[in-house]
Amino acid sequence: MSRFSTCSVAAAAFMLVPAGVFAAGDTDGDGLPDEWEILNFGDLDENEIGDLEPDGLTNIQEFNRNTDPNDADSDDDGVDDGPEFNIHGTDPADADSDDDGLSDGMELGTYNTDPLADDSDNDGLSDGAEINTHSTSPRLEDSDGDGFNDGMEISAGSDPVDPGSRPDFSNLSNVVINEFMAQNRSTLLDEDGESSDWIELWNPNNQPVPITGWYLTDDPDDLTKWTFPVHTMDGNSFLLLFASTKDRTVSGNELHTSFALEKRGGFLALTRPAGQGEVEIVHQFNPYAAQTEDVSFGLYGNDEPLQSGFFLTPTPDAANDPGAVQGFVADTRFSVDRGFYDTPQSVVISSATPGASIIYTTNSTVPTLSPLNGLRVDAPDSNTPPSATLTISRPTVLRA
Repeated sequence: MSRFSTCSVAAAAFMLVPAGVFAAGDTDGDGLPDEWEILNFGDLDENEIGDLEPDGLTNIQEFNRNTDPNDADSDDDGVDDGPEFNIHGTDPADADSDDDGLSDGMELGTYNTDPLADDSDNDGLSDGAEINTHSTSPRLEDSDGDGFNDGMEISAGSDPVDPGSRPDFSNLSNVVINEFMAQNRSTLLDEDGESSDWIELWNPNNQPVPITGWYLTDDPDDLTKWTFPVHTMDGNSFLLLFASTKDRTVSGNELHTSFALEKRGGFLALTRPAGQGEVEIVHQFNPYAAQTEDVSFGLYGNDEPLQSGFFLTPTPDAANDPGAVQGFVADTRFSVDRGFYDTPQSVVISSATPGASIIYTTNSTVPTLSPLNGLRVDAPDSNTPPSATLTISRPTVLRA
């Protein structure tokens, strides 16, 4: 009886014989197809543990990785196949494993960047673009140390290697709540060594703004809940304070509000006196969404109205990461566990997030949205979770 397997994304699997490439004939029983041995060695004298070049990969590893057993550096990236696979985790058959425009050898030997991450410093620019186009550092998110990361400066038209050149936000009218974290566990510690929630204000203008007597509040019915002490925000500056309930208002010291932030979502506003006993809202999040542990929330963009989103890389007391996301999609689930089966299996891939999309592949490659790699299945509407059903009847590595 024939048997076949299915593997979900969680399974680390190699197909030993690439389908449709070589016949299964193995006269000498070494695990290497005869046709592959003849093609590469001219005879069947080599075995699975041999390393002819040598490069640190055995013949069976070379076969499985689709590398050249006669060339120590199959992809000519300056790193031998063995160290690529065994030490660095890069692809010995691909000179640029992360497709960032720098070869693996250049990343490992010249620039000391991550050959498996296209943006080693998480500034929104690929390592290759930083070196080849912008002359910025692929290892520093803010090459000129002016408080704005390289990606934001390029987007805004300022010079990322000139600390005197900064993005022009003169079209933004006032101080804003730039970023906050309502589930701080390990991102930032206050003066007591505690991981309190935090709030960051930003004055985007070139002129200083006095905020003495202004307020922060988490209650739309109490717009004067916590009062700022004497303080003036310099032009293009940030102010970090903790939402800890400790209520500390000594000028020049660490500031703490009298309230903590609601992790399930809520209201947050910066307000100020408007005369005759009135209070006006300067900036607000009304409401903000439920928050995730050690993920911040705030503003991004270069022009009003700014957009809001989640930041996987929080930047307290500095310009926000341009790589914001609008929300999080629940993990995909597979209706059939990975394993071996004697009959075809109907597999349902699903996600619990309404309105989401599922992208899946059946050839072991990683599904991606941009560029699209795989089959995309969209939810029928914004209120319905997506699902995809497919029948598996041959050896398949299914990823979603």
